[in-house]
Amino acid sequence: MKKLVKTMALVTVALMLVTGCGKKEVKEASDNKLTYWVEFGNQISTGVNKMGELPQYKKMLEDLGLDVDFIHPVNGQVAEQLNLKIASGDLPDIIQYQFAESYPGGAAKALEDKVIIPLDLDRAPNLKKYLSEHPDIDRQVKLDDGTYYCFPNIYGDDYLLTYTGIIVRQDMLDKIGCQMPETIDEWTNVLTKAKNELGLRAPFTLALNSSSQSAYWLLSAFDLAPNFYVDNGKIKYAPNEDAMEEYVKVMADWYKKGLIDTNIANVDSKTIKQNMLNGDSIATVGNTGGGIGQWQPALEEIDPNANLQPAPFPTKVKGEKPFFGHRVNEYMSFGSACITPDCKNLDAAYKLLDYGYSDEGRMLFSFGIEGESYEMIDGYPTYTKLITNNPEGKSFSDMIGIYTYPNGAAPSVRDGRYMEQFAALPAQKKSIEVWGDTHAKEHLLPLITFSSDESSRIAELKPEIDTYVETGVLKFISNIEPMEKYPAFKEGLKSLGIDEVLSIYQAAYERYEKR
Repeated sequence: MKKLVKTMALVTVALMLVTGCGKKEVKEASDNKLTYWVEFGNQISTGVNKMGELPQYKKMLEDLGLDVDFIHPVNGQVAEQLNLKIASGDLPDIIQYQFAESYPGGAAKALEDKVIIPLDLDRAPNLKKYLSEHPDIDRQVKLDDGTYYCFPNIYGDDYLLTYTGIIVRQDMLDKIGCQMPETIDEWTNVLTKAKNELGLRAPFTLALNSSSQSAYWLLSAFDLAPNFYVDNGKIKYAPNEDAMEEYVKVMADWYKKGLIDTNIANVDSKTIKQNMLNGDSIATVGNTGGGIGQWQPALEEIDPNANLQPAPFPTKVKGEKPFFGHRVNEYMSFGSACITPDCKNLDAAYKLLDYGYSDEGRMLFSFGIEGESYEMIDGYPTYTKLITNNPEGKSFSDMIGIYTYPNGAAPSVRDGRYMEQFAALPAQKKSIEVWGDTHAKEHLLPLITFSSDESSRIAELKPEIDTYVETGVLKFISNIEPMEKYPAFKEGLKSLGIDEVLSIYQAAYERYEKR
């Protein structure tokens, strides 16, 4: 009997070893199998539930001979579900997530926590070649110590770096006999006439809340930029600068006179669209595609004379180039992908993620499948009618999401010829030129890297600072607080530790400059 019990015990142990019962299951490597965790927010527009079902991914995986199981977190719960995944101790092979900006402590802490692994660029020849040819981008995608940690989402053309700015109803400008405004004084005149002569309810629709701070695009007229920026090698924060008071005074005056939407605290994208399409506003802040591209055709159905045009960012002195405007860095942490320590098929992971930086990958992610979504005409990748004039009535944006960049981003190099065709309307093309004609490149803060201690300290101080600034500035602009109290507001900002935050940013920026 004892012998039988002993035998059964041995069998049980053997079964546990085979099945992994009672312990974390050991992943077995296969030559072509990978798991890929990635946000996929456009299932409705694409008509599929998995990125692997999109035509460009099907082709890529077929060409590479890989089998990838895409895992998609619930929309709106990405960070929470990633935390659960990490806590489980069972990581996918690849995670596409903006670790540099959204992981507590940044990418360096993610490496320290062994959530992701450092990259060996020798195993990613396409990416290595691209970075060697683009040293300015190279220093953006690595840490201060030279460690590479992700396959980056790169905007590989200057044409792609500006896509947001001030949009004006040119037909309304003509009705009130005004030229395109360039200075704050000219804007005050335009908005006043639009209100008095056209009866507009909200001449300038702007937002000033945590989800949208479009009102801050006017800071350029005061030699300021939204949030943290660089000025002659020094990191500055607009609300901490003396000129911010002047900006707040102007906005408070506009609010009092009804020149901006008085519901500025609650204005969202829906409000902006409604105000523009209903003819309640002569101007707002919007995008090349989602603004001009969508609103112009819709407006023409209401008023054939409607004419949207881009307006330059305001200046102090007429004729000057704006201090700032809109511009993004070439490296976008959104859409970048990292390999985890649980990945047993490193060769397959590198092969998959490096593809986006090859000539073939760049074309696939930017234009889709040749002969289907694009054709080469005189050496130029030209979208077919399947994309530009879809027979099922799908929009250009929807078809781009189906055949090129899912979610608008992927680990690859985005080709500027995509935007040349996406921005099909003359006003769209003009917007990129007008909004891009600024000094923004000189003042744009690069994606700097913080140490774990620095990140922890920023996490302690910055949320309270952000809330304090948002609520405080809103109270002044809404005339809830008198401007006489603004000096006290600035002192309150210092008491919350803004000087310490700025010193941390400055140290990180100086390290970045030495990369």
